[in-house]
Amino acid sequence: MKNEALEASIAHHERNVTLLNTMRDMARKVSYRSQDCALCSAYHNTDPISTGCGACPVGKATGKANCRETPYVIATNLNSDIHFALTRVLDAARDEVNFLKSLREKKEEEIFYHAGQRFLLVEDRTEHLLVHTGGNQVCLVGMDSGNRWCEPTCVDNFARITQEEFRRIGGTAYTWKEVTKEKTN
Repeated sequence: MKNEALEASIAHHERNVTLLNTMRDMARKVSYRSQDCALCSAYHNTDPISTGCGACPVGKATGKANCRETPYVIATNLNSDIHFALTRVLDAARDEVNFLKSLREKKEEEIFYHAGQRFLLVEDRTEHLLVHTGGNQVCLVGMDSGNRWCEPTCVDNFARITQEEFRRIGGTAYTWKEVTKEKTN
């Protein structure tokens, strides 16, 4: 149930990322450039005597050049702010998706053992050898006594014994540590 909720939350935030990408792309298409304005193309700096937009209906109405003192100034500033804000929100939304994905349960890293490896029984500090006894059967043999620790146990592959199979061989009530060879120079 909790994994389903996490996956649903990830899907929700991934949809947010998609929507924010679309919104940012749409905001990029909004243009307040004079090159895209029919009035600017028709009147801006076309009259060598005028100082800019004097013949433009907007300039005539306001007495100002470049659409100053019109809603255009606010719109251009806000459009720039929107694009910046959408980019920041999009980055945060992507970070949220990545964060939620990092919360997914990590599977235990699978470690494999093989016949011939040595293990220390922590409880009594004795060393044992994992021995292939024929077929797909293995057992642990005490290095000091030569006695079998357990009855031969069937495994899928004696050259690739899983952690779960090793727990069946060594018993779950005991603590086993793999004995690693020391590097010699």
